[in-house]
Amino acid sequence: MAIDGEWEARAFARRPLLKYSSIRNSIDREADVQGFLRALLCINQYYAVRPEVELNKGFCDLLLSPNGREDNRAKFSYLIELKYAKADASDEQIAKMEADAKAQLLQYTGDKQIASVLYGTELRGLYFVFRAHELVRYGEEEVKL
Repeated sequence: MAIDGEWEARAFARRPLLKYSSIRNSIDREADVQGFLRALLCINQYYAVRPEVELNKGFCDLLLSPNGREDNRAKFSYLIELKYAKADASDEQIAKMEADAKAQLLQYTGDKQIASVLYGTELRGLYFVFRAHELVRYGEEEVKL
């Protein structure tokens, strides 16, 4: 992910949530999903995980940017937008959340301060939409500074 830019939703979010069923059973809000992913992502040698970063009049759920170490080989940074729906959410509600997440990623890249924490890496935008603890939509949105 850091070096080759390849990420896989199953490894990134779906499997860990399903693996830790005792945690999964307590997940009932977006903040719970975000907290779980923050903890998971903090176990890495390449990134500083920055939650709720204010960018262009909005708050990005997570920003993964190089940790500033001289030996860091990361070539990519990531804006991550999370959406959470209750278990009974309709497919239409899920589709709207996905569209909202994509729009927010594009909005965040309009902020000029973001370049200062990328350290020359290429920025990528990822979104994840959960229905309760289940990851139902995810993808990468092309973002340009």
